[in-house]
Amino acid sequence: MGRDHLSDFTTNLIKSYLLEYTQAFALVHIRPEQRARFRIERVRFDYDTRRWQSDYFELPVANGDYVILTPKEILTRDEAWINQTDLLDRFYDICASSSVRSPSRVDRTLELPAANPRGQRR
Repeated sequence: MGRDHLSDFTTNLIKSYLLEYTQAFALVHIRPEQRARFRIERVRFDYDTRRWQSDYFELPVANGDYVILTPKEILTRDEAWINQTDLLDRFYDICASSSVRSPSRVDRTLELPAANPRGQRR
């Protein structure tokens, strides 16, 4: 999994948090004419229906599109602290430890594609 895929995956995991953070900031610090209400796809995953859910957020606008802010504390300039092997080896443990749902909801039948010797998914 390359850096772009890993960051996309990570962003999807924390997307709801980032949108709520941005909305809270925007409502306090951004003028109403510089923000708008957007319907955002794939905000959170519903494990009961096994579908992504969308939601609405009041977000800052730049060049006609919404902006998502990231708290400075979670930004890093270093190498990724998680790598593909760690992620795949601990995937079910990470999901099971989530406060969003209980460990009994982890679908252990999920088959992940095998990695080739260079560590890339086939």
